[in-house]
Amino acid sequence: MGRSPGCFMAGGVKAFEHGDLALAEREFRGAVEASSGNPEARENLAMTLAREAKLDEAVAEFKQVLAVRPDWTEANYSLGRVLLEKNDLEAAEYEFSTAASQGSAEAQMRLGAVLGEEDRLAEALQAQRKAVELLPDDAEAHFLLGGGLQESGDLAGAAREFREAAKLQPGWMDAQLNLGIALRQMGDLPGALDGLQGAQKLADSSTDVHYQFGFTLRRMGKLAEAEAELRRSISLEPKNAQSYYLLGQTLEQMGRHPEAASAFAEVERLHHASAIYAQAVTQYNLGMEKLEKGDLNASREALMAAISLWPDLAQAHTSLGGVLLKLGDVKGAIGQLRSAIDLNPDEARAYFNLSLALTSAGDAEGAKMALARARQLDPQIASSSNQSSP
Repeated sequence: MGRSPGCFMAGGVKAFEHGDLALAEREFRGAVEASSGNPEARENLAMTLAREAKLDEAVAEFKQVLAVRPDWTEANYSLGRVLLEKNDLEAAEYEFSTAASQGSAEAQMRLGAVLGEEDRLAEALQAQRKAVELLPDDAEAHFLLGGGLQESGDLAGAAREFREAAKLQPGWMDAQLNLGIALRQMGDLPGALDGLQGAQKLADSSTDVHYQFGFTLRRMGKLAEAEAELRRSISLEPKNAQSYYLLGQTLEQMGRHPEAASAFAEVERLHHASAIYAQAVTQYNLGMEKLEKGDLNASREALMAAISLWPDLAQAHTSLGGVLLKLGDVKGAIGQLRSAIDLNPDEARAYFNLSLALTSAGDAEGAKMALARARQLDPQIASSSNQSSP
């Protein structure tokens, strides 16, 4: 006498709970066969396949589940998660959107994340705001909204959401780290330092934490402390070109020019060895080529691609800010230009374009300060035109 579907299911659940995924898969396959494709058994099989990283098989099983039970919200959501892991964003968006329309708050949150990855920022923000309304006590929902607001140029809103995420989940290093970065981009250096110290307490072995800490200390003029943090970052990740570059800038400010030259030489060596950096530069050059031809939309897409590949490419942020300003996206331009200045505080073009953007936004005092800094750095660029200079 053969085993019953219930017996196979019980065996699969037990094996899954104990981490024996191979046995769980066999048991759930047995349940599917013994029950002539029962959707509950097939859904368990799909979940197990996903956990085993057998993503194509998992997708096929979830689709069979939904063919029988098209209103199964959890199956739509789980299928969306697998498709997202496969980086099939369009298909993942459809599944999350379907599940969200059926009332899944978690799917609403994932939908916002997918839209953000697809560079559909306005739609992403709308989805993320709705997710926060549905999940007001969910740290990740606030964190994702904070990221969207930061990208849109709403740094105060981003800081508020990151702070809420850190409050809801005190042990989440990324929330503290992003809070510190947002505050620094706003010019609140003491607040940024507090946020980064919180991140450091949670993850002292994080390269990025020490890099951002060193970045902030350098902005505050605490060069010796900045050097120590950057060297710590490099010791944790010796191939980190960004840390070497910032270390070189810091050593130059300290008058230690031979050491700075050595750090910059290491940056060049690492960049030449980095395929991702090369791709980012290619996209940046394409963006500038499209800009010269007057194709602002194509320029924007290429520059956004460059930043996606290499977020610390300061000149790409500067150029994108100028392009967005020409396109009338003032808030987005402000966000990109503040990011550029955060990465390179001595970039006159970024300050000049920021002064124009702040003028358009009605911030006369901020515009005046940005223009003064642009003139200090490069009197010629700040007085030659009243048009943005991507």
